[in-house]
Amino acid sequence: SYCSSPRNGSSALFSSDSVSPTWSVVDNPGKENCMEDESSKILVKATYKSDRIRFKLTFGFGFSELCEEIGKRYNVNPGTFQLKYLDDEEEWVLMASDADLQECIDIMTSSDGHVIKLLIRDLVPYLGCSSGS
Repeated sequence: SYCSSPRNGSSALFSSDSVSPTWSVVDNPGKENCMEDESSKILVKATYKSDRIRFKLTFGFGFSELCEEIGKRYNVNPGTFQLKYLDDEEEWVLMASDADLQECIDIMTSSDGHVIKLLIRDLVPYLGCSSGS
């Protein structure tokens, strides 16, 4: 239920042999990307505390990479925050896996949207009850 770094390089959302689309970040769209169709990109707006960032996703991007990108941009470690996305009913829904990311993308595209809105929340460590010995 929180962002963590991938343990191996195979954490992309769906493999290249999948029929479902995958997404990746585009930091600096330039001449090398001019052949790409803008419709294959999704704008991400992410809010952490009072700060908001925006960047684009394109093919090849998974949940772990999304967490790493957000971690870099906000200078927070993956594993110390959780993501929520704004769904088609204007409710914040927890995003904790590649499947959740794909659901978010599916909802956005089915509603003719092109922006994913994310809310980043710090994880509060669960202290629980401790028994004295």
